[in-house]
Amino acid sequence: MAPQESATMAEQVLQALNLFHNTTDEDTRKTAERFLEDFESTDAAWEVCHLLLENSVDLKCKHFAARTFKSKVLKSFADMSDADQLGLRDMVFHHVNRVNGKDERAVMVALCVALADIALQMPSWNDAVSDVIARYGENSSYTPILLELLTVIPEEMTDEKLKLSASRRKYLQERLKQNGARIVALLNGMINRPDASKDADFMAKIYDCLGIWADEGALTVYNALHTPLLQNLFLYLSDINTPVVLHESCARCLSASMQDFVKEASSSKSKLKELVESTLRFEEHYCITLQKEDVERCKNYVRVFAELAECLVKENEERGTDIFEFPRLLDLLLVCCNHPEHEVVEMVIDVWPIMYESTTGRGKKNRNGEVLKDCFLKLLLALWKSCRPDPDGDWIAEKDDEFQDYRKHVAEIVFEICPGIGYRESWEALVRLMSANQNQWDAVESSLFLMSSVASQMAHEDSSLVSPIIGALTSMPTIPKVGFQHTILNFFGYLAPWFERNNEYTDKVLTIIVNSLPVQKLSDPATWALQEMSFHCRSHMVKYFHEIMSLLGRLERQGLTEDEMASISNAAVNILNDMPQQSQLQCLKEICDIVRTPLRDITTSARNGQISKSDTARLIIWINHLAEVFKHLDVKSHKDIIVELVHTLWPLLADVAQLFLRDQDVMEKVIRALRYMVRFLGKESGVSVLPVFAKFTDLYTSAPQSSMLYLASVLVDEFGELPDMREGFASMLESLSPATFNLLNSENAVRQNPDIVADYFRTCKRLAEKAFIVLVLHPRLQDIMRFSLLCSESTSQEANHAVFAFWESLLQAGRNCIRGTNPDDNRGQPVMRELLRIFASEMESKALLGVYLNITTAIDAVHVMDPISGFEQEGLTPPGMLDYALRSVPAPRTNDGKMPLMESHLSTFREVMA
Repeated sequence: MAPQESATMAEQVLQALNLFHNTTDEDTRKTAERFLEDFESTDAAWEVCHLLLENSVDLKCKHFAARTFKSKVLKSFADMSDADQLGLRDMVFHHVNRVNGKDERAVMVALCVALADIALQMPSWNDAVSDVIARYGENSSYTPILLELLTVIPEEMTDEKLKLSASRRKYLQERLKQNGARIVALLNGMINRPDASKDADFMAKIYDCLGIWADEGALTVYNALHTPLLQNLFLYLSDINTPVVLHESCARCLSASMQDFVKEASSSKSKLKELVESTLRFEEHYCITLQKEDVERCKNYVRVFAELAECLVKENEERGTDIFEFPRLLDLLLVCCNHPEHEVVEMVIDVWPIMYESTTGRGKKNRNGEVLKDCFLKLLLALWKSCRPDPDGDWIAEKDDEFQDYRKHVAEIVFEICPGIGYRESWEALVRLMSANQNQWDAVESSLFLMSSVASQMAHEDSSLVSPIIGALTSMPTIPKVGFQHTILNFFGYLAPWFERNNEYTDKVLTIIVNSLPVQKLSDPATWALQEMSFHCRSHMVKYFHEIMSLLGRLERQGLTEDEMASISNAAVNILNDMPQQSQLQCLKEICDIVRTPLRDITTSARNGQISKSDTARLIIWINHLAEVFKHLDVKSHKDIIVELVHTLWPLLADVAQLFLRDQDVMEKVIRALRYMVRFLGKESGVSVLPVFAKFTDLYTSAPQSSMLYLASVLVDEFGELPDMREGFASMLESLSPATFNLLNSENAVRQNPDIVADYFRTCKRLAEKAFIVLVLHPRLQDIMRFSLLCSESTSQEANHAVFAFWESLLQAGRNCIRGTNPDDNRGQPVMRELLRIFASEMESKALLGVYLNITTAIDAVHVMDPISGFEQEGLTPPGMLDYALRSVPAPRTNDGKMPLMESHLSTFREVMA
């Protein structure tokens, strides 16, 4: 880009940033945001961000430029030439050197992450750690930069978005380990600097860095135990007056190092005992912080205790280390579970299921069964306390409600540990808590909530354990708290298997559920409970079908969510499936008639330009309702009449698609409904669906959407083997291909449209499997192959896999064709031979390149190279193609011409293909 063009673009970015941060107009802000997002994906972004960082004094602008560098390195660095990669690295170093003030820390961090990602992706930069230490280690003014880089380099190793092959990751891990002792020495030197201990933020950064290296397994912390670095860590944690930022950093570091400590200490019982006792010394400090209501420092100690316990349990599986040898640690974990703040409790509760699985799972004999059971009962009591809601308030679960998220987590834990107590014993323990606190609604509610975790297992237990609870709940005159009603409805849903065997209470429970459906704050648990009851008590619920149908319209208008409406749909179909055959058809018509009215009303409004967001939301809910009905429908009789019924719905769905063509959410729901209708109708209705995919193929050419390609793949999968459908599929492919090629023909379009790529090649794959002759004789076949080679470099895992799966199916079907003798094979053989001659070599090269760039799995590559190898043995492709493909991979080579990063892959491929 010319300097003047870069300057102009930089000015446009500055204007967009100014609008984004300062305008009060929401539309203007969104326009600016879209411009900035589009800018990040352009090739010009490198030079423009360089100019912004070089010349701008505005922190927001510099931060945006640094973040853009970071995101582009993640997405585009691997595509650059070696010279450009080296130039970019030096450019980022230049900017990192210039941002060293505390007010520019966010800019510095973003640039350091970009530099770390460059280091990890740049094979020619083999020892970035030594390089940054050499650059910044001698000048103390650069220490913040050095610390940041030494922290983010190992940290970024875990980012799966980086295009690193398995061999590259392994190589980098080894390089980190080689530098481990050097890092410990370097950090020791930093804490010994004058006044270092007075800067809590600086010290915290040192321990964060050490913790990251320990967490990556890149150093042996145990060997550094007697260095000032580790000794000071324990001193800081032992002092409750240590600044919170440093106290928290030390706790994170010790937790990250704990696995190394435990592994080393496990070689000797005395060492292990010393480690556990030294950690338990923090119990006193935990109790002091608990008394002072210092939640943050409490969390730090709990993190350490929980990590020690988890590491002991894991080590138990490898070396027989027994956590039950340390009863004081078990007691301390239970003490932590009684902390009054649920966020503290949540940090330790995951240890217990791991302990249970380790000591009793997979048929192990548990010598400590009674101890574990006693611990679990105490834990159940602690969790019951922590789950009690505010007795003076009321609650309804919200998506962003941390307390409700915590309760869901607890429910999962209780479900996992209850086998260790016994379901019956767990239930009885919670009933005792309920009975002892029956005058406190929050205590009763907490008991019911936790009993829900056990409820599904109570179906075969003595009904006398459950009956008194259900009798009390169904006879309550009023339930004062909406949150309490919420819990009761969920409780009924979980107990649905019990009601199947004890139906004397079913009518009362269903009355409560149905009466709760129109209550907006209760519709979520009520619809779910209805669905569960309909699944387990179908025959008992037939009489409720028409009542549910009559409620449906009113319920939808009160603002039911998609999930709530889907639950009602599932309930209706569950009931319908259990009806006598003579009733099923009439009830299905009733369901379809209920759907028609809102669809017609909404499409009429859309034609008149009077559509609103709420109308669109209603439309999605009703179409989703239709999809759920046909997804779960199980009607064996009257298939011919049902086909006619479905055909009356298709024009409505076609109208919706025509009117809402550019609304992706609506289109996805329409396609989903069609998919389940087609699946339900089956192969006998094949020819009758031709107008359906002809309509949607036409729509795709004017507004390509991946959902329509997905429908095409479903149709091929369902009807591809029917000879009468071949002409229709050939026409479909002729229409879909040019529109897809045009959409993906621009720069970065393949990466920006992974769904289109995935669904297009899923369709081609199914054609290869179900209608091979349609594909192999199609005039677009070579264009499709060239396009697949382009798309094989998609960084989307799903899209990349779809391309390779298409190749695998094509090659397998091609092999069968070449070996076959029927007339279709005779027509396909010359085409397949020509296809191999033109494309086989490049397919292998793309497979190896994809593995090297870590965008293709080794197994996908093998599934393509294996059949090509078979063709080679049969003389249909030239010999030595695999070695030729290997030489085409732009991997770094040693002086003798070898490619160590690919050798292990190559040997693996040959072993699998042998």
